[in-house]
Amino acid sequence: MSLKKYSYVSRQSRMQMNGFNMFVDGGRGTRVGTDGTGLTNVWRQQLMQFKNVSAEVSNAIIAHYPSPRLLYDVRS
Repeated sequence: MSLKKYSYVSRQSRMQMNGFNMFVDGGRGTRVGTDGTGLTNVWRQQLMQFKNVSAEVSNAIIAHYPSPRLLYDVRS
């Protein structure tokens, strides 16, 4: 096993022991097509990473701001 791979594996196991598991979905991720399909799901998942943001809250935000750029423009 290379040193780089060992470092990654030990970091991953340390995070899981500390109760932080960023590999919850099994590493599947969200597919985004070349035509942009799936970008709304990525935006929804990004919003739900914030504390106390549920699927309902993220859907309400997406209804008003369909992309991160639109929300950014309002805040700027």
